[in-house]
Amino acid sequence: MRMLSCADDFGAARRSSCSLSRGGRGRSRDAGSAPVRILIADDDVTSRLVLAGVLTKHGNDVVVTVDGDEAWEAMQRPDAPSWPSSIG
Repeated sequence: MRMLSCADDFGAARRSSCSLSRGGRGRSRDAGSAPVRILIADDDVTSRLVLAGVLTKHGNDVVVTVDGDEAWEAMQRPDAPSWPSSIG
């Protein structure tokens, strides 16, 4: 799996998996709270971009993957999100 740092390049989210972070500077987060690390696994590029953009804007650390295999590999890393969840 190829992980890209793309905090300022949402175009990378179209090509492969990436990690997005704004360092907790989002508007909805309290000044002292730590960012939440969230894993997105979706094969639809538009869904990945919109969801990653919204979550990053609100101060979360986002790991974006394009399929279940990449998501599984991302969950095996030491910095993986703690509580996997599925929406929809």
